[in-house]
Amino acid sequence: GARTQINRQTCEEGWRARAEWKGLPLSAVLKDAGILQAARFVCFYGFDKYGESIDMLDAFHPQTILAHTMNGEELPARNGAPLRLRVETQLGYKNVKFLQRIVVTDKFTDPGPDINSGWSWYTGI
Repeated sequence: GARTQINRQTCEEGWRARAEWKGLPLSAVLKDAGILQAARFVCFYGFDKYGESIDMLDAFHPQTILAHTMNGEELPARNGAPLRLRVETQLGYKNVKFLQRIVVTDKFTDPGPDINSGWSWYTGI
């Protein structure tokens, strides 16, 4: 079932914002998909060509969701519709908007600009 949570998003650039998010726990989606025991990373790709990846610890965290609702309304396009990844244990740039595709792998992959741009792959808060 869906999960609703109110969280503060913290951005690498210094700003913060609170919102109520509702969506499916990523852990439920991964379990239903039947991922292999060798799985180590989950990669997310948006329609805007942006991508990120997280490890299984963050993927199975109870607050990691695929959000479809924000502040009680259908997720607006400006905030990442149709689906937005919410990884509450990491900084905002890990929260992929406009989610198009999810890939589970046993090999480390950084589909985003993180490492090549000098940003941290893991941005725990």
